[in-house]
Amino acid sequence: MLLGRTVSGGKRLCSLLPLCSVNPSHSLTPQRCNKTYQSNESRNGERHKTYQSNESNNRERRFNPRPVCCSFAAAAALVTASGSLEEEEEEELPETPIITTELADDAPKLDGDPESKLRLDPVPTPGADDPAPNPASDPVSTPESDPEPTSRMDPLPPPQVMRYLDDMYVKEEFQDLAMSLGRYSELNNDEMLWRRARAEWEVIKLLGSSGGKDAVARLKDALDLLDRALELNERNSNAHRWKGIISNGYTERLGMKEQFGNLPTFKYHLERALELNPNDGTVCTLLGIWHMELQELSWIQRKFAATFLGSVPATSYEEALHFFLMAEEVAPRAWVRNLFLIAKAYLALGDRANAKKYLELTLEQTPTIQDDHLIQEEAGKLYKKHFVVLM
Repeated sequence: MLLGRTVSGGKRLCSLLPLCSVNPSHSLTPQRCNKTYQSNESRNGERHKTYQSNESNNRERRFNPRPVCCSFAAAAALVTASGSLEEEEEEELPETPIITTELADDAPKLDGDPESKLRLDPVPTPGADDPAPNPASDPVSTPESDPEPTSRMDPLPPPQVMRYLDDMYVKEEFQDLAMSLGRYSELNNDEMLWRRARAEWEVIKLLGSSGGKDAVARLKDALDLLDRALELNERNSNAHRWKGIISNGYTERLGMKEQFGNLPTFKYHLERALELNPNDGTVCTLLGIWHMELQELSWIQRKFAATFLGSVPATSYEEALHFFLMAEEVAPRAWVRNLFLIAKAYLALGDRANAKKYLELTLEQTPTIQDDHLIQEEAGKLYKKHFVVLM
């Protein structure tokens, strides 16, 4: 209706229509005036119909404001009217919460290229970051009883740095590796902590008996690193594996009493590591060694162990062989020592055929580390003792 009412300077359209049409050349007789009046009335009626038609069209345009062409004043009036209607509709809409995707200040970044984009992690569910329960101390854990994390996990160095450090371990550059890892001594991350402990262990092995009391102190520091790693992430299988290995080496230097007392701890961490990573062949081998060495204890050693443990854990060569074969299945021919231990287990069980087979496999392998040379030397002696007939 605004378009119909405000045209030509804002005046109503009906006020601009003439009441009559007068021609000065005609004489104004009563009859002529009457006819002229009737003619004007007829014309005014048609114009009134036209006005009503325009009013109807303008009423439709109000509810569908898409004029094809109109004057500037009419367009301005339409825009003003539309804006007022939109404001009224917006005020009636209820307020709804806004979902944002902004990253927090401590949001993790993608590993690799420093220019890579940030990753939008999903919203964590309650209890997702809680440390896993320790089955030895809390067999049945509930969300209410789970302890809250006490420290924050620091991000790891870039992947290429981690690969470089791991390559140094494969190349047995243990002293350089320990020095390189020492640069990250302030990094509070479970993956870095267990790697530092592993490097310390390898360096102490190189020192041998010359380490003395310093070696014992360094092993204790390595165990502290592993404890920190497990506090940050109890489900780290590598931290459990090296906790078992280094705790055994540490107590071995303290004496037989401490070493026997550490047997349950050694076994627990290895079993937990295997539970978290069933494809860890090294852990399978170490569990087999645990069973075999307890089985080979002398009578005096058993009595001594019973003094501290109450009783020696039940073990058998069959159980040891089970773990050795499991390691071989996971990683065939990966560790020369494991092949040799399979041969020893078969030999202890009286299976000479399989014992000879695995001794020959041990001797056929190409040594890659110093331990391989020592094992092959021992395997050669055992092969000559049981399978070489002297003429």
